[in-house]
Amino acid sequence: MRSVARMDKMEIDRIRKAVLDNLKNEATLTVQKGRNKKVTLPVTIESAHSNVFTVKVDEAAVKESPATPRRFSFTYVDVLTNSVELVFDKDKELEEV
Repeated sequence: MRSVARMDKMEIDRIRKAVLDNLKNEATLTVQKGRNKKVTLPVTIESAHSNVFTVKVDEAAVKESPATPRRFSFTYVDVLTNSVELVFDKDKELEEV
């Protein structure tokens, strides 16, 4: 039987690989901001490191709401715990992580 920590490590590795495979590609980012509050933004995966990845918000979204930061960084654990949801748009085919 696998330990829970081992399974979480495997899931984080799967998420990291999906982010690395989609580096410089467009995606849709949904961030849980609290109780029943979500923000959805079109982004481009800018960089990926061992524990974090960064995204750049598309210019159209920044023009609509100038208060929106241009870049965000998240950990892979944020995706694992559903604090952040990424949907990659690769060749018009959506891949959800």
